[in-house]
Amino acid sequence: MQHLTILRTACLGATLGIAAILIGSMGSGGQVKKPTGTRFGRVVERVAAEVTLLAPKVHADSSLDPGQVEMSVARILEQGHYTRQKLDSTKAQQTLESYLRLLDPNRLYLLRGDIDSFYGKYLPTLKNSILHGDLTPARGIYAVYKQRVENRVARNKIFLKQALHLSSNETIALNREKSTWPRHETEADNLWKNWLRAQILQERLVDASINKSVQQNGDHRTAPLSATKRNSARNTSGGRFPSTFSHINSSSPLKGLSQKAKTAEEIVARRLDNILRTLKHEESFGVVAKFLSALSQSYDPHSDYLSPQKMENFAISMRLSLVGIGAVLQDADGYARVVDILPGGPADRDGRLKVNDCIVGVAQGNTPFEDMVNTNLERVVERIRGKKGTLVRLLVVPGDALDSSERRLIVITRDEVRLKDQQARAEVIDLEQTNGSITRIGWIMLPSFYADIDSRVRVAGSRPNTTRDVSMLLRRLEKEGIQGLIVDLRRNGGGSLQEAINLTGFFIPRGPVLQIKDSMGRISISCCEDAGHIYRGPLVVLVNHLSASASEIFAAALQDYGRAVIVGDSRTFSKGTVQTVLDVGRFMPFFSLAAADAGSLKLTIQKFYRIKGGSTQLRGVESDIVLPSLLDHPKIGETALPNALPYDEVSPVPFRRFSGSLFLDQLRRRSSARVASDPEFVYIREEMARVHKRLDENTVSLNEEVRRAEIEELRARETRLVRELALLGPRIKMKAYSVTLDNVHHPQLKPIRYGQKSREAKRHPDPLDGRVTSLSKLEEDPIKTETLRIAQDLVHLGAETRKSQAPTLHQHCDGSTRSGDFKLQLRLYVSKQTTYSFQNGGRRKVRLYSCSY
Repeated sequence: MQHLTILRTACLGATLGIAAILIGSMGSGGQVKKPTGTRFGRVVERVAAEVTLLAPKVHADSSLDPGQVEMSVARILEQGHYTRQKLDSTKAQQTLESYLRLLDPNRLYLLRGDIDSFYGKYLPTLKNSILHGDLTPARGIYAVYKQRVENRVARNKIFLKQALHLSSNETIALNREKSTWPRHETEADNLWKNWLRAQILQERLVDASINKSVQQNGDHRTAPLSATKRNSARNTSGGRFPSTFSHINSSSPLKGLSQKAKTAEEIVARRLDNILRTLKHEESFGVVAKFLSALSQSYDPHSDYLSPQKMENFAISMRLSLVGIGAVLQDADGYARVVDILPGGPADRDGRLKVNDCIVGVAQGNTPFEDMVNTNLERVVERIRGKKGTLVRLLVVPGDALDSSERRLIVITRDEVRLKDQQARAEVIDLEQTNGSITRIGWIMLPSFYADIDSRVRVAGSRPNTTRDVSMLLRRLEKEGIQGLIVDLRRNGGGSLQEAINLTGFFIPRGPVLQIKDSMGRISISCCEDAGHIYRGPLVVLVNHLSASASEIFAAALQDYGRAVIVGDSRTFSKGTVQTVLDVGRFMPFFSLAAADAGSLKLTIQKFYRIKGGSTQLRGVESDIVLPSLLDHPKIGETALPNALPYDEVSPVPFRRFSGSLFLDQLRRRSSARVASDPEFVYIREEMARVHKRLDENTVSLNEEVRRAEIEELRARETRLVRELALLGPRIKMKAYSVTLDNVHHPQLKPIRYGQKSREAKRHPDPLDGRVTSLSKLEEDPIKTETLRIAQDLVHLGAETRKSQAPTLHQHCDGSTRSGDFKLQLRLYVSKQTTYSFQNGGRRKVRLYSCSY
């Protein structure tokens, strides 16, 4: 199996710190081949451990010596990691901390005494144990952990038979990652009793919510607003917002979860059994793989050990043809959480499954649902994947649910991911001003910096790559006479570094784009070639907190050159490192048995820096104009990851900054005034305060009456929001036309119906895009609307400045203006010599009688 040479870890998975799994099956794509240039992966921790579970499982050979693997991984980390840090006592302690975090992330099973014992027994010699291939610490700690889990499940089942009251004023922490370990069994019992109460209460609220939805809609064609707020546009069976329950009748298997377990307590008991089942399925080498992952992550959060099975499945996931539902899952505290929706896949086309949704039940066809809570993620994927054309039914907790008890039923037909939907696309947008004049803006949406990784794969008859595709789109936009351009990099997790460099060359003359520093301290400068400087007009780059790696390189270069206005979240993801994937077996002694089964190591080998010298690591790219966003929280991004590499600087490189003004002060003032009075942004700020408060408080009530009251309050608030926004109408008059790689050469462009939700609005959950929590009810993306207004302001300010500085025009001069490019086409009667400065920075002396522009 051939591996990718350079990969980028995906920002969302890294934010959540859990490995991802891609749901799909191998289609007609070929083997993954080494790319010719430096490459980052498309999605962040997803690169670390993506799994498709569609090829036969690859198990480590029984003759493989795990100790040899451990020694090899340790040597590679010491000698090949960017920091070149020796495995010392500090690194050993970080490894132990990472291992415990992987085993018991919420600090519920292990006791304080266990932790003290591990530190006292294993930490003093852990460094030497690792370097000598002694896995006694890893296996010894896991044995204690396994016993604690088994004992805990048994005790919890006893507690479930007792009366667990839901009328107290107690609360439970939503996240215990930084909480103290329980000091003794009594304290652990209290924690787990509260956990059981929370689970039981959630199931009661779920049961009541579903029953209420069905009972209030006897024809089963419409459901209350709370049950219908994020439905597919295709489902138009009735009501202002079509019901996700429109096809459910009284005998529906939706209640399959309770057919085997008729009470909330029985459902929770079955989930405890799922915990034991997952524990028993853990293979011996799986324990070793966890420990090696912990060792790798002690160097930085993006380095990781990939077991043979994970690496094989990752290779499958990188093939360019997939069959499934087109979603990426991760294990998040017992729940299968959606971390990405692949463009062009069945889930994307259906539009209802969102990033951050949690799948709690899966059913095939009309069979009863299986409970997926506390189930091994591989088992969840096995239930979801299947043959093309078959149906899978998902019961999910919406990522933007008013309460964790809310459920949504989604039926998806498994199908193939359409590659063309993952490529760049564009729009021509005509904005109408109050005086009736039109400003034409181009909008390019770039999901990733993609490049062909398999020479046998073709899209539209040629190899797909960002540079080629954007070039065609951009030239068509120029042909349509755009006056300004917006490049949308929201959620663009990166991709090919070379593609990012090449694309930068479309907007600046040949020059440096970034600096790369390796583990030896050597610095190389990457420059963009002369790509014809395709577009010279006003430029805006739209980013958010999930724009990472190659996206940050592109945005940073254009910002440093003074070429573009950066708009969006306060800053991007802030990942400034480069990873490679190495075959561990190649570093083992040549006589080692089964070295081919030794797995792979994803290793951080470089950092990149802006041409001004600063790194994007931990700081990212700060927006020139900041728009309100729920993503602007310290718990999201590189800064929230353990053992992240520090920010530093290198010497700047010479470059020529654009001389034209970006009018940042004027643009900020105008945007700030609009945002302050825009009802959608007012609501977003309210949501920011509410969500950030909840994250900071990190608690939820265990009182049933309190929870029901909170749910009703949130529903009432949501209903009020829908009514208020329905009265507003469109805040901007515009006409839009779609430009894709299919129609880029057509004489006529297809109009987009104003008010039709964009693909981005369908694919992504509201909070993570900085949109209103119930934005599926809205017909506009407020971020997009405001960015268009900023681009419009930029166009007009530039035009006003050129007009005020222009020479006087006379009839013997012939001039033209195109896309903001200030050109002189002279037909002159020589009179005198004058020097003029051009918008593109050039200066020229001409003898003239008069000139035009």
